[in-house]
Amino acid sequence: MQRAQVRAIRNAQAVNLAGAELAQPALRDRAGDFPALSAHIAAWHAARFGCAIERIERRTLRFLESHPWPGNARELENLVERAVIPSSKATLHLGADDLRGAGSGIRG
Repeated sequence: MQRAQVRAIRNAQAVNLAGAELAQPALRDRAGDFPALSAHIAAWHAARFGCAIERIERRTLRFLESHPWPGNARELENLVERAVIPSSKATLHLGADDLRGAGSGIRG
């Protein structure tokens, strides 16, 4: 996924192009995008922090897809970033405890 695509998802708001209004679906309505979006975010932050994240655990992807996501893609990015920073493993794992400790207003 290219950086421009991530920015578009991140904004999660209506965009006006040449008089045509396009609505960006809420993150919670885009469950099929979680594998690619989460992998992109994890890879970007892993490179940024010098971590060796190679993949996201399947159970973590199912968890992310099942969460109601009352907010937007920025909450997903913040959650993944907080999981990448302390990670010393090649596989990223997230769960309900990560949501409860996120302090971003979302609860598991």
